[in-house]
Amino acid sequence: MKKVVIICFIFFASNLIKAQNISYGPIIGYAFYEIGNNNGRYHFVTDKNNTVNFGAYLEYQFTDNLGLKTEIIINKKEAYFKSSSSFLTSEDKFNFSFFEINPNLKYDFGQEYRKGFYMLLGPKIAFLTKVTLDNEDVKDDFETFIYGAQLGFGYRIFKFIDLQTKIEYDIAPFVKFDNDRKSQFFGANISLNLDLERLINSN
Repeated sequence: MKKVVIICFIFFASNLIKAQNISYGPIIGYAFYEIGNNNGRYHFVTDKNNTVNFGAYLEYQFTDNLGLKTEIIINKKEAYFKSSSSFLTSEDKFNFSFFEINPNLKYDFGQEYRKGFYMLLGPKIAFLTKVTLDNEDVKDDFETFIYGAQLGFGYRIFKFIDLQTKIEYDIAPFVKFDNDRKSQFFGANISLNLDLERLINSN
């Protein structure tokens, strides 16, 4: 995890040199999620299927309409493991902590970049940093590297703020069972992105 943070820091720092082509700032949002592949004797389900996202983004503009927007997000999710038979049903509540890096290709439909409607498409890369069951760390029982895909849209609602929404699907599961059955997160999120670069340089 430390290596990932260092790599992200170097990426951010090296791109800040070309300030005329970048924007950066904090992200706060709200995510809704469900779990796929939930049929069978052993499976995961959600009860509280929403969470708050915190993070930051760095965006680099390549052309008049095309750019790369990379987001670093942290969030938490919870899920219940259910096992059932003809005589017994049990539930265990797991709490998951994630660190995400999401490099999305951005296409801006406006006549001027970062002033209107845009579209995002790209991979979702998540690292499972912690899993607890009854306050006990059980991360070793789960997949720690998870990848997926994202599709999103956004609009600059104020001079320095983007309102953005994305749908996402984890291609890689967070857990695999012995019978090759898998469980994966999918969902959608909405967020506000504050453009600090434009805010600072507007004064």
